[in-house]
Amino acid sequence: MEDPQPQPQEEEIEINFRLDPEGRTARTTGRGDNTNNSTEDPAQKTTRGLCYEPTSVQTELAFDSTAAVTVESATLDELLLDCEISDSGLMPRTFWVPAAGTARCSLEQMALDVFAHHTDGDDDDYDPDTSGAEWWVQIRPSPDKVGRYAMHASSSQDDNDNDTDDKQGISFHWDKDEDLRILCGGNIYIHPHISTVTYLTSLGAPTLALNLRVNNLTGEWMVPSTSDNTKGYLSWPRFGKHLSFDGRFLHAAPSDLMEPGTFETQCQIPETTTTKSEKQQRRRHGRVTFLVNIWLNHKPFGVKPFPMIDKLSGLKPNDRVGLQFASKNDPTTRVDVVDDNNNNDNNSNTRCQWPMGNCDSGEIIQVDMPLHLIREQASGGGSLAITWKTPKGVQLSRTDTNTTASQTTSTAENNDDDDDKQQPAKQPRLE
Repeated sequence: MEDPQPQPQEEEIEINFRLDPEGRTARTTGRGDNTNNSTEDPAQKTTRGLCYEPTSVQTELAFDSTAAVTVESATLDELLLDCEISDSGLMPRTFWVPAAGTARCSLEQMALDVFAHHTDGDDDDYDPDTSGAEWWVQIRPSPDKVGRYAMHASSSQDDNDNDTDDKQGISFHWDKDEDLRILCGGNIYIHPHISTVTYLTSLGAPTLALNLRVNNLTGEWMVPSTSDNTKGYLSWPRFGKHLSFDGRFLHAAPSDLMEPGTFETQCQIPETTTTKSEKQQRRRHGRVTFLVNIWLNHKPFGVKPFPMIDKLSGLKPNDRVGLQFASKNDPTTRVDVVDDNNNNDNNSNTRCQWPMGNCDSGEIIQVDMPLHLIREQASGGGSLAITWKTPKGVQLSRTDTNTTASQTTSTAENNDDDDDKQQPAKQPRLE
């Protein structure tokens, strides 16, 4: 009689997090609870120093206050090579630096500088043991053969894969603890407190963040009520510019907000005489962004420090590049979209439609965009704060791929009995 085969054992994973009334991660224990018998509920404790409103500010990449990195410097070329290594399809997608950690390279120093800027270096309002910076890099177009999305495209079996934003921009998504979402069956959305983008080149599509959210525990769309307007913040790339916004917001970098053919022209490189020079020019002529998510009181599952630190620049403290932030935020152009055809400056709007995540999800977002005003800001790397004052200005919808039925949700439904109507959503991918 054969011995029975051992049965695989189930692994239990303990998940410990708390959400405050706004759906943001809060302390699981109050500081000093064991010594001063505090009765304060840590989940009700607010994070006083953080600004969740979308803003942009200029930064300098610098060794110190006297040695700034310019767009033509060899140091920037080293940093762009670091970005290419980090965005390789052979690497993990994102990396971790703990709040109380010490940088080992330039990219980690930049991540910690972003964290310190947004938290004011004050850990009284968060638990430093479970807080930190999740960082990664996105490059468009993805470097041939080695880039994350170039490798993804070459291995894809879908002959109909024509998602332009995979090649030139970034699809709409919510930042979240992706591994936790998968472990919990796909419906748990735990967001960073703040999402940030630092532009390392002045090329490519703008970032668009919208105040559209999902329910933390169900993944359902949360649509603003009839008394609230949908708001968005659009930021064009500019070398050294730093964008931040609420980590719960839907966002993307839609490539078709550029003038047709613009990105192809931007990516053209001058003639070079050496292979090394050609590679440097190619890195300079792409959309390169350094992304940092500010996590407080929660460390995303499976995100670890960069594994091959010796491959990156800035290993010695004196060679390490950091970020220095300007004292004032950038000016922002404010635009109201007041109806489906005209905005407050009497320029026609364009109805834009984009897929949510990958093209196969069946989910789309439709937005009336003041395209003329948006493109006016491109050359200077400007920013716009857009408010849609029409119920149909922004719409989320889903087409059931098994039937011909479709569901559409406006961001403001005229339904007095159900102002906060929600629609269940499939799970958009994290870019």
